[in-house]
Order: sequence, then structure tokens, then C-alpha cells
Amino acid sequence: MKVSVALGQLRSEYCNLAKNCERHIEWADRAYKRGARIIIFPELSLSGYYLREAVSEVALLPGSPVLHRLITMNKIGIIAGFVEKGEKRRFYNSALLCEDGELIGIYRKTYLPTYGMFEEGRYFSPGRALKTYRMSWGTIGVVICEDAWYPQFVLQYASLNIDVLVVLTASPVKGISPESGIKNSEINRAIMKLYARNLQIPVIFVNKVGYEHGIYFWGGSAVYKPGGAVHCTASVYSEELVITYINVN
Repeated sequence: MKVSVALGQLRSEYCNLAKNCERHIEWADRAYKRGARIIIFPELSLSGYYLREAVSEVALLPGSPVLHRLITMNKIGIIAGFVEKGEKRRFYNSALLCEDGELIGIYRKTYLPTYGMFEEGRYFSPGRALKTYRMSWGTIGVVICEDAWYPQFVLQYASLNIDVLVVLTASPVKGISPESGIKNSEINRAIMKLYARNLQIPVIFVNKVGYEHGIYFWGGSAVYKPGGAVHCTASVYSEELVITYINVN
């Protein structure tokens, strides 16, 4: 079965939940009108990435007005990244999944990078396990950015019978060379191909694009076919709404 999907490679406005929510709804509406059944946004798409002490200011409960607006849009499935407010003043780097006016589930990022330019371990608590999420057209597995760098973790999905793997990221440029271009983009592509080959399912990779605090995020969102071939890619320079399809068996 062919399923039309949208990759929402947008540039979030730092800490502006209201504006980012409006843009998510606008893009979801555009994708719906073009026939997509689900739209997927990058990691922390509702808040921006380099939050640091602002984490508590943009943290949301599942019943918050911002998330309620996305959940009840009731036109198209949505996967979006946000800061989840947990119990005992814990905060999580999370992904929300919703469809048909209902919350399908929330995934919490498990591996929190805390090295170099990354400080997630200082501000977020880790998730604990992989989960599967049942949409009207198939079952989704989700991981967020650094999670994807741990194959022993992600390949556990092989026993969970998912139809597609979704990877939300906020991957910044770490080096550029004349020969290979953006260094970590090549590494990320190799990782996505690994999962597409080993899980034998489509892999959807959606990355943040544009500048935030002087750091550039390279976009390059893509869909990989089972076996690892690249099906389509987005720009590394600008926002882009990509409508394509995946084959779900």
C-alpha cells in the first residue's frame, strides 16, 4: 500500500511556541491539501533546539493549549518535536504523534548528547524504551537524533513489527570539506541506509534547517527505501515541504 507522507523541514523560531504552533498547523494544512496522510517535523520543532535554561519556559504538558491545537486539527497525522514537562520537574526531549483528533503517543529521547556543543544531559531526563505507535495506515517506530547513533538500540525495532522508522533530528554542521561536503550529513545518511537495509522498511529522516544562535542546521531531510536507496531529499539551504510516498506492507 502506498501512503503519502510530508516532510516538514521548517525553521523554528526560538522559544516562540505560539508562532511555531501556527506554522505547524499551516504546513500541516498545506500537506493535507496535497494529499498527505501524515506530516513529520524535526526534533524540538515547536521550541527551537539550543534552549538551555529556557527549557522550563517552553515545556508543555500533553493537555496544554499548544499541543491541543495540533492534536485536534483532525485533518492529517502529525509528528512534532517538543519539550515535555514531566513529573518532579523533569523535562524530556519528546516527539508527539497524533491522528484523527487523538493523541496516539509520546516518545522520549533516550540518548542525550552532552559533549562538545551539546548539553542535553544537563537539562533533559532520558526516556527509557522504544515504543510502537499505531496509525490508521500502519505502525510507526520513532527515535530522536542521538538515539540513531546507537544501532544496538534502534535495531530492537526488528522484533516489534513496525512498518516505517521515523527519525527526528536537529543536526548542526560540524565540518565541511571540498571532497565530501558536510561531514556529519554523510554519516547520518550512512546510518539511515543501515536501518533501511537491516529493518527492510522505509526510513523517514527529518532534520532542522537554518541558523540558531550562530549554529547552522543542514536540513537534508530524506526518505530511504527498504534496502537503503534514497527515495527523495530536501534542500540543505532552506525550508522545504516535501510530499512523497512510502510503500507499507
